[in-house]
Amino acid sequence: MSCATRLPQLALLTSALLPVCGSPQAQSTIAAPRVVVTAPLPENAAPGRLPLNVRSATGSRLDLEIRETPASVDLVGAETIRQRGFASAIEAVESTPGVQCGGAPGDPVSCSMRGFTVNQVTQLYDGLRVGPASMTSRPLDPFNFASVDILRGPASVLYGEGAVAGAINLRPRRPVRGNGTTDALLSFGSFDTLRIGIGKGGSSKDETLHYRLDFSRQSSDGWVDRTPYTMNALTSAILWDVTDRLALQFSFDVSTDDISPYWGTPLVPGAFARQPVSGVVTTTDGRTLDRRLIGRNYNVADNVMSSESYWTKLRAEYRASDALTFRNEFYYFHAEREWRNAETYTFNTGTSLIDRDRFFVAHRQNLVGNRLDGTYQHTLFGMPNRVLGGLDVSYLDFWRPSGFDAGDSVDPFHPTAGRFGPIGSALQTTRMVTTGLFAEDVLSLTDKLKVVTGLRTESIGLDRNRYATTGAEITGPQGGFNDTFRSSTYRLGIVHEPVERLNVYGQVSSGNDPVGENVFLVRANQNFKLASSFQWELGLKQSFAEDTGEWTLAYFDITRKNSLSRTALDEVANVGQQSSRGIESGVAFRPMRNARISANYAYIDARFDNFREGISPDTIHDGKRPPNVPRHAVNVYATYQFEPPTPVEVGTSFRYVSDRMGNNTNTTVLSSYHTIDAFVAWIHHKSRITFRVRNLTDRTYAQWVDVFYPDQVLIGAPRSFEVSLTTRF
Repeated sequence: MSCATRLPQLALLTSALLPVCGSPQAQSTIAAPRVVVTAPLPENAAPGRLPLNVRSATGSRLDLEIRETPASVDLVGAETIRQRGFASAIEAVESTPGVQCGGAPGDPVSCSMRGFTVNQVTQLYDGLRVGPASMTSRPLDPFNFASVDILRGPASVLYGEGAVAGAINLRPRRPVRGNGTTDALLSFGSFDTLRIGIGKGGSSKDETLHYRLDFSRQSSDGWVDRTPYTMNALTSAILWDVTDRLALQFSFDVSTDDISPYWGTPLVPGAFARQPVSGVVTTTDGRTLDRRLIGRNYNVADNVMSSESYWTKLRAEYRASDALTFRNEFYYFHAEREWRNAETYTFNTGTSLIDRDRFFVAHRQNLVGNRLDGTYQHTLFGMPNRVLGGLDVSYLDFWRPSGFDAGDSVDPFHPTAGRFGPIGSALQTTRMVTTGLFAEDVLSLTDKLKVVTGLRTESIGLDRNRYATTGAEITGPQGGFNDTFRSSTYRLGIVHEPVERLNVYGQVSSGNDPVGENVFLVRANQNFKLASSFQWELGLKQSFAEDTGEWTLAYFDITRKNSLSRTALDEVANVGQQSSRGIESGVAFRPMRNARISANYAYIDARFDNFREGISPDTIHDGKRPPNVPRHAVNVYATYQFEPPTPVEVGTSFRYVSDRMGNNTNTTVLSSYHTIDAFVAWIHHKSRITFRVRNLTDRTYAQWVDVFYPDQVLIGAPRSFEVSLTTRF
């Protein structure tokens, strides 16, 4: 069904939301935030800054500045995205401390954070979660976003099950009162990569209606043979100030994509590799990369990796009094996704060919939900207090046909693409009703000391069914089941400002997630209570040099218990444990008036404490490092703008990632790597023409490995060039 035919149906659904708001009376001497936005705009945060004074809804719903939030929160605004030339939302995420992401087509926006990966990092769109990242996330062009926010540490108290390591929130541009702008982007680069973007915001003459509309498209032939991709996104919203106390915002967003069919480069025996690539991948069995195979595509010619997603939301905000504010969000999400590929590429030592499979899977997802909350400001024992309480309710209907078919073998150097062949599939369905009650509170013990708390209790009613290719329902350990999972999580933090602009904080928090890491796919033999996580964190946030510089430092310690572990053939138990501890730091400063430097560093010590995947001793992973998690990660950005009349800015960035494990047994190691980017820009008013070089030294490196495909690794893109024009008026 096309976007045009869906829109009237979605609009009809949202029309049922309009809340009936009363006018409760509240006595308070504390002024509540007005409906109008008064905080600094995230999208306008100065490039190269750590925006500690920006209010981030991702870290808390209490309208706290980042410096007041007892957690590590990073925000990458649109201005920073534009200056640094990020071509994907994931590049913005990776620019923050300690985050490493991959582009495996099966789960194209997988990330590791604080020692945990994939579904233990919740991914949000406009503050809402639609499902496990491995099933629902898609690559998106950042042109449509006001900011990309990252909250680190267990976030289940805010976003429900799954948020063990943190949450990534993509925040689309929305109408802003008194801030109507027109933005445009045109970019062309290596591999015939083309990006276009156009957006406009504004207000009616009486300034009661405000709008924002943005469209972007990105396409490329890809650096690997036969790997073209396209991405399209439309974000739109209308804000209506019904009265000075009531505002309604309707938004409708659409995204479609057909992503790159590159599933990785196969590892081959050292004796076969005539041109072995050193310093990229090492294995205990002597397999390596052969340079002759890098850039080759082993997928079928008629591969499919496409999706389309539709978001509609109606948000109401009502200020009943100076002390009491209500907010309600009704949303409907629909997505269709399809994969039809040869995904696995295994070198056959007997034939010297690449053996490959056939795998088909599709999704049809419908999610409808409502979130209602209220904020009340008052005094508690004479101390200013702000409390928030709310209710989340959602219903999910998920339909997933899938199937494996017989594969074939191809020449490593001249792979015949071939066709996918006949499709045979079985069906899995998931219906889930989630109800969550949540509360947050910030109590100002003094002007310099705040206590921030949060609680959430959640009920997840799950109905899973599995059907064979014949249509018969599968029962027994591999079949479906019905159950209700219950979760209670908390966050307790203290923020102290011992001296002006220096904030010291500490917090403890908890989280819950499915033992199998994916609530959409659990089977009857995985019907266990949720895995639990606990974190404690200490940190500093400070602005200095008259707010021209900032720095942050955090120490964290996370333990996840009750992980799924196989104890015998066809028997599993949730007895495993995984832990991670480390340091994250960031600094941004101006060494001279026209120069700015920002840098961040993360040290992550992650390990399996008690974890088994099989029934033999060699599958015990105690003491092993989780895959795709670096111990050290560094980002450095530097820019210099020449004095007038020379309208030129130059800049460079450096990224270092230490070695990572390629599997749970740690028998494959992805070597450390570094990349350097550079740009020069000509600036005229609010327009920029930029020439940019990515991976300046043409470094060959392993970016990521999908643990389900241990015989291949994803190689990072080689050196590329780009010319872009951006403007705002």
